[in-house]
Amino acid sequence: MQDQLQKWQQGTGNKTIIVHCNNGVGRSGTFCGILSLVELLKVEGVVDVFLKVRSMPITSKFVQTLTQYRFMYDALLVYLDNFDTYANFK
Repeated sequence: MQDQLQKWQQGTGNKTIIVHCNNGVGRSGTFCGILSLVELLKVEGVVDVFLKVRSMPITSKFVQTLTQYRFMYDALLVYLDNFDTYANFK
């Protein structure tokens, strides 16, 4: 999903992407948080979901429930599982 989003953004000349939530802020905050955490994971190789989300200005107010944190954590695990499946580090 993130790769498709980046390709789409590049196709628009790297214009800003607006994320709009149909129920307030919970879903969009979780979505933006996952994208940000994946980027951090790529750069740092490790990420503390709770601490990073709380320190990000855009998501710190929007991710409010344990279910949202759990979803973000699980999404990162799925990302890592897929990455490990296709990566060739040997």
